[in-house]
Order: sequence, then structure tokens, then C-alpha cells
Amino acid sequence: MWIVNELIRIRDYSHKPHEFVFWRERDHKIDILVLKNNVVILAIECKSGSADLKASTIAIFRGRFPNVRLIVASMIDERKRTAGGVEVFPWREALEVYRSLQ
Repeated sequence: MWIVNELIRIRDYSHKPHEFVFWRERDHKIDILVLKNNVVILAIECKSGSADLKASTIAIFRGRFPNVRLIVASMIDERKRTAGGVEVFPWREALEVYRSLQ
């Protein structure tokens, strides 16, 4: 997934102490969890089409990680929007969200 390569590039260039992992619980998944000191600090779902996250996936994720920001990096959206209570960013802006993390 190309966005993971971009996140790694930003992380390495900025010397961020982050790890990236994939999350799956039954049929629900989030593409990237950003960890700092083994604690999830951001979650990013990558979408190449217009499909939003399923409400059931959002609910299960929020139940497991209630205080973690969940965003969507969209390849087709041209401006930020909200869908199902989740921020959907154009992919470049989603990378900026990551870049702003400590």
C-alpha cells in the first residue's frame, strides 16, 4: 500500500518514534494503526473509492479504542468531510494529520 510507504518516509525523515500495524477484528478492519510506545495514537483507513467505513466497523473500533482518532485517507475526495462521525480527508491532508503527530 503506497500510503504506508509515505508514512514510513515521513516517520523516518522526521525521526518520529512510531510503529505501524494493521487491525482486524472478525470482519472489521482498519488499515493502519499508528503506535507510540505501544499505545495507539491514530488510526487511518485508506479508501481508493467512495465507500465509507461501515457503521459496524466504526462501532467496534470505538469500543476497542475509545480515545483514538480515526480518519479516512481518501484517494477521490477533494476536500475534508465527515461520514458516520469519521473525518474523511483527501490523502495529502491525511498525511499532514500524521505529520502533525509528535
